[in-house]
Amino acid sequence: MPAVDWDHITPKVTEDVVSMLLNHIHPNRAQRINGEGGDDGRDVQIVLDDGLHAREIKSYKTTLKASQKTKIKNSLLTAAALNPVDWEVLLPHDFTPAELRWFDTLRPLVTFPIDWRGRTWLDTELAQRPFIQRYYLGDAYQEVRDLLELARQEEAGLARGALDALARIDRLATKLNEMDPYYVWEIASDGTTSRLTPRPRYRGAEIDYPLRATMRFAFPETPEAREIEEQLQRSYDFGTAVSVPEEYVVAIDFNALVLPDVPLTGRIEIGPADPDATETIILAVVDPHGTQLAELEFSGPSTAGLRGRLIDATDATGFVHLHFEADRQDRRMNLQLNVRIDGPYDARTLRSAIRFLAESAQPNTLEIKLLSGERLGSEPLTAEAPIASPGYARMLDDLTFVEWAARKSPKVGPVLSDEDLKQLAIGRLLVNGGFVTTTWESAEITVLADAPEEARVVYQGPEFRLARTEDGPFAVTIGGNEYPLGARRLIVMETAQLAPEHEDFRHNGVPAGSTVRVVPGSSNAVRLWILSADAPVPDLGLAEPVESEEQPES
Repeated sequence: MPAVDWDHITPKVTEDVVSMLLNHIHPNRAQRINGEGGDDGRDVQIVLDDGLHAREIKSYKTTLKASQKTKIKNSLLTAAALNPVDWEVLLPHDFTPAELRWFDTLRPLVTFPIDWRGRTWLDTELAQRPFIQRYYLGDAYQEVRDLLELARQEEAGLARGALDALARIDRLATKLNEMDPYYVWEIASDGTTSRLTPRPRYRGAEIDYPLRATMRFAFPETPEAREIEEQLQRSYDFGTAVSVPEEYVVAIDFNALVLPDVPLTGRIEIGPADPDATETIILAVVDPHGTQLAELEFSGPSTAGLRGRLIDATDATGFVHLHFEADRQDRRMNLQLNVRIDGPYDARTLRSAIRFLAESAQPNTLEIKLLSGERLGSEPLTAEAPIASPGYARMLDDLTFVEWAARKSPKVGPVLSDEDLKQLAIGRLLVNGGFVTTTWESAEITVLADAPEEARVVYQGPEFRLARTEDGPFAVTIGGNEYPLGARRLIVMETAQLAPEHEDFRHNGVPAGSTVRVVPGSSNAVRLWILSADAPVPDLGLAEPVESEEQPES
């Protein structure tokens, strides 16, 4: 294809061609700027990982006049306010030596690099993308008619077999894609039916040339047809997906560049305008006095249509589901919450959700807002009882507390047994500074070698209280997970006495440094506390008399 005849095209076409070229050099990165209100010194901006790259397009084709140099300079100075990574001017003219010297005088005016691209560079790049020149400067419509004639020939050639037909359709798709600068057309066929999928060649192609389809349907009075018709209406209203069988499709008119006046038939598949669109919505529970009690954040797919929007979202746990429908026409909102805890959960994350659900009942109200803070409205809560019980919320509070003390947070559930709940109660009590009571049968203690006489004489009494420490945490087991609590354990035996084999020590005293066995006295209760690593503890083997209202026998 010959080089572009720059001298005989209008400034607008020049800008269109160069802008399209930049879109294809930087797919999904280049953005054309609408200059009706001023383009701030760039016609196209390219957003890369390192920042914004500004590009100015001029249609100057011959040696620059003074006024044209002034316009280039002004564009550069205006673009400086954007603090771009670099700036370039593109024009269908190669600079003369004098113009190069003039351009160099502009470099000290800004803090970023500047450059120019002339006719030779443009012709070289366009030669690698002939469809751009063909679309803007060639007889594209006649080529389309030729392709359609080829399509009809290929259709007639289907009788030669499916494999031959697929090869011909593939050649047709290649030719179509050589012509369309906006979209890549993917054609798939199984030999009997074909699927045509347009994909934008660059970010913003769908804005530069939006695809529009006009469809007419006819639905007979049958339950099946009525259901499809309702789904289609909902697709128009709220942007949901729908599949319309071929028998209900009367006609389709499509404005694609490469398919003018083509009679299209077949099943219609309508999906969301942006299949990857997501939305974050926040629900807050507010009491009748306006005090916020709890809130929960939901994120998920969002669709929008002529009538309103739909959001199907879940919270961070994945167990609480929200269906939100905003109807602009009726000025109403429909909100549905569904909860199903059917797998192991992280207590800290689920705790927020359950606290929210435990407040979601009369007489409270739900406030609905977007992540941006925009308030969408409010809905009175109609349920007399909350979805989750306050007791469930308190249980998760306790479990989160125990996990914090144990420095671990494994997933548990979805159901905790009675034994799990008992262990949780023990863990919460110990972490809160309380103690648990159990029983004991026998223990060995060593009397310190340097124990004074008044300490050793305690063991000669009929009963004494004994305190001792043991290194290592005390562990509770919840949902099959062990939670170590504390660095040491303090054990207090409420009443103890020397074992029968030490009867002589009752009369003569316990020798310093000896090890003796003790057994329960009038009570076999033992209390257990957990201690942090730096907590003060009694000396090992410390014993003290048990106060009694009765005097011991002489």
